[in-house]
Amino acid sequence: MNVEQFKISSVYPQIEDFGATFKTFFTETNNELNFGKRPAIVIFPGGGYWFTSAREADPIALTFAAKGFQAIVVDYSTKNTAEKAHYPQQLLEGIAAIDYLRKHADELNIDPTKISVIGFSAGGHMAGMMGTLYGEKVVCDTFNVTPEQVRPDAMILSYAVLSSGQYGHRGSFSCLLGDELAADESNFKQVDIIENVTENTPPAFLWTSYTDDCVPPQNSLMMATKMLEKGVKCELHMFREVWHGASLADHTIISDPNSVSWAWGYNRPHVAHWVKLCLEWLDEELQLGFKL
Repeated sequence: MNVEQFKISSVYPQIEDFGATFKTFFTETNNELNFGKRPAIVIFPGGGYWFTSAREADPIALTFAAKGFQAIVVDYSTKNTAEKAHYPQQLLEGIAAIDYLRKHADELNIDPTKISVIGFSAGGHMAGMMGTLYGEKVVCDTFNVTPEQVRPDAMILSYAVLSSGQYGHRGSFSCLLGDELAADESNFKQVDIIENVTENTPPAFLWTSYTDDCVPPQNSLMMATKMLEKGVKCELHMFREVWHGASLADHTIISDPNSVSWAWGYNRPHVAHWVKLCLEWLDEELQLGFKL
């Protein structure tokens, strides 16, 4: 596997450079790994648009790469790394990853019809923007594309920030929009994922927890309801108990087995089943054509 990291602006100079990067986890094809065209996945870590969480970056990429995916982590602009980088900067950085995978599909051995996005918490909002705002004029103008050329084929929304209403995570929207726009909550609707769901939104796999007191599970429930109303396929899992930010929900992200986080918060074997459920869903939805 080749792992490389490079600035998004080095490939897309039309996007303002705030230091955002791609980190790619690509497996080369050879005589022993003649896998055929691989599916791809774009990963958006969470962090409330204040930072990007390491536990929702490389561990996710390695998990999906081990199952045959070409993976790319987007370390997008946040308030901590680029205070002046506000929407639509993050939208463009995310779309750039989809555009990059499709335009380089042949050389990267990728099936351009099987490109998914996955995000966690605020990264779930990023993934949701990919699936609902891909047709925005700023996207089409920046990349000189039609909406269909940068539409992801599937979304995985993990304990995601989706609503700007009663159950919204105000901090994420404030960091994304900046203080001036965030002062008027009516501006939140332009980046409210649920408000922007249409019949052309890609299918989604959603998972959350009953005990999530950071991003309420109502975000996922309301998203599933809206997708049902629009006739868009989705699968929803609400687990009984796990802390917000659980990532893989196993020992991968916890170094101290004696810690409270290990015992009660993140190491939850039942919740860890989300990965297998998600892979099975992707296989059925995108017809991946290989055993997971």
